[in-house]
Amino acid sequence: IESKVEYDSSKGELTIDKPEKFKYEDWPEWEKSIYTYLYSIKNSMGTPLVYVIRKTTFIQDLDLREQSVINNAPLTGAVFRNDSQRVLTLLRSLTTGTDAENWMQGVTCGRVAMQALQEHYDGDAEAEKRKQAAKSDLQALYYRHESAFSFERYINRLKKCFDILEKYQVPYYEEDKVKLLLDRIQNNHGEVKTQVSICRASYSGSFVQASTYMSREISRIFPSSNVASVTFGKGKSRGGRNISSLKNRGQKGKRKRLIVEKNNGVDISDLTRFYSKEEWSKLDPDVKRKILESPARKKLRAEKDQRGVSAIQTDGVIKDGASVVSGSIDKESEDRIVAAVIRGVIESSRTNLEDRNVGEVVSHTPSHGSRVGTVVGSVAGSTRS
Repeated sequence: IESKVEYDSSKGELTIDKPEKFKYEDWPEWEKSIYTYLYSIKNSMGTPLVYVIRKTTFIQDLDLREQSVINNAPLTGAVFRNDSQRVLTLLRSLTTGTDAENWMQGVTCGRVAMQALQEHYDGDAEAEKRKQAAKSDLQALYYRHESAFSFERYINRLKKCFDILEKYQVPYYEEDKVKLLLDRIQNNHGEVKTQVSICRASYSGSFVQASTYMSREISRIFPSSNVASVTFGKGKSRGGRNISSLKNRGQKGKRKRLIVEKNNGVDISDLTRFYSKEEWSKLDPDVKRKILESPARKKLRAEKDQRGVSAIQTDGVIKDGASVVSGSIDKESEDRIVAAVIRGVIESSRTNLEDRNVGEVVSHTPSHGSRVGTVVGSVAGSTRS
């Protein structure tokens, strides 16, 4: 009978990854992962091994039969001793080389080992430290835009803080959770503000529903707003994909790290590129200022200005690419013409339009009588904002 039970239970056994190595700062999540993992493993009687480390009140979201099996499994006898050793082996493998190992010294029972860890890491002093850390995190958490701190990370951090406070008997009401979630969204995009208002009106009683709704809407508003970090050469990048097929540009033979950065869904990796009117309207004010004040952009603009005035020659001949008019020009007049053309090009660069004529230079007669022929000059080029 026992063999048949073991065979039947093994067929339906869930496959769950083994928990991660113990880390002090992740104790609440780590403890929960131990319970989840042991629930997925059954002994020869078909009982989940989690019964070995059960608490007075165990998981409430199980059906009555499952709760009954786990809560009523005996904590004595040969089966328990065997199961307890399996639990102890698991705990030792996950705590070896960590501080948690010290709290299980000399322990020979898996149940006692888990209780030792809980008494220390859930003790009054540790509990108070975790509560204060969670409260501090809540005060510091804000969502501004995807490129700085993604919305997914934002809501996960909030939930982690709420879970810790609930574990140590300082729970937040659902309404307060939702209020904090929405109040800390500091993105000025018009549609984001609209969705925050809708969420506040529709999901004020459920943090999970409010988080799910806002996460979906943020993804829709900023569909490609992930910050991808690409590393050239060895090693993995943080927060992105490792792409080795891309070539270094302008630095042959050297490793180069390229950050693809976006602001409100707009690629701002290249500050010198052309931004359409729609893209420009999405950018935050500080990002616009960063683009306009970029040294690389100013250098590129200066080079375009130089090309724009290349039509003016200092040998007494003015060329506009089509018209050629001979004449004698004094230095002062020539300087005025050059300055006028440069000013026209600079003004054009602020319009965010390409290929726009920046001005015309008409005939001028200096006071000393020398004549400059009628010149109609057009400086055309791809001017970018």
